[in-house]
Amino acid sequence: MPTRAPGPITSAPASAGQPSSTSPAAPALPLAAPSVRTPYLPLSTKRSCSPRLEKLLVFESAWKKEKDIVSKEIEKLRGSIQSLCRSALPLGKIMDYLQEDVDAMQKELQLWRSESRQHAEALQAERSITDCAMEPLKAELAELEQLVRDQQDKICAVKASILKNEEKIQKMVHSINLSSRR
Repeated sequence: MPTRAPGPITSAPASAGQPSSTSPAAPALPLAAPSVRTPYLPLSTKRSCSPRLEKLLVFESAWKKEKDIVSKEIEKLRGSIQSLCRSALPLGKIMDYLQEDVDAMQKELQLWRSESRQHAEALQAERSITDCAMEPLKAELAELEQLVRDQQDKICAVKASILKNEEKIQKMVHSINLSSRR
């Protein structure tokens, strides 16, 4: 962008064949395209400018500050939106598959519950079969335990009889020994 030398701003030269639209009483404003900006004048030259030009300069300065603020806010907002989009994309993909995963988990849960019920029923059936098969064995075991107790009682009785007989034998031997010594 070309820069101007400090000094009063005048209108651009009129095209050939077209009269100038500026009046001699008021200084002319620059005829620039909206995208082309006029450079700012230093404070020392502002004093020599008209009040209308000063208002224009103040307006342009405020407009530039506002534009810079808005531009910064737009950039900040753009960054936030891009960050949000980067975060939302994986979340969106997760949400797409979430219902499928929930359905699959529900089916699997039903499968495991059904299998658990089947195993519980099979376990109960096996327990009842085992209990029925064990009844005669339990009766036989009780009978054998009674026979063992009876045999132990007989053994104890025989041992007691043996001890009594040994005692009698000892008395007899002792009495024979006493009679032979006399």
